[in-house]
Amino acid sequence: MGITRFEAGARMSQAVIHGNTVYTAGQVAQGTRGGTVTEQTTEILARIDALLARAGT
Repeated sequence: MGITRFEAGARMSQAVIHGNTVYTAGQVAQGTRGGTVTEQTTEILARIDALLARAGT
C-alpha cells in the first residue's frame, strides 16, 4: 500500500492518500485573512474540496 502526497513541503503535505483514506492538514484562510468567519470558512472548504478532487474522491 503506497502513500501519495499533494503539495509536499519540508514539514508536511497539504493532503496525503494512504489506502482508501485522504488526510488533510494545515488548511487555513489565506486570501480572506481578516475576513469574516463565513468568508474564511468558505475559502478553507473550497481548498479542501479542491484537494479531495485532486485525490479522486
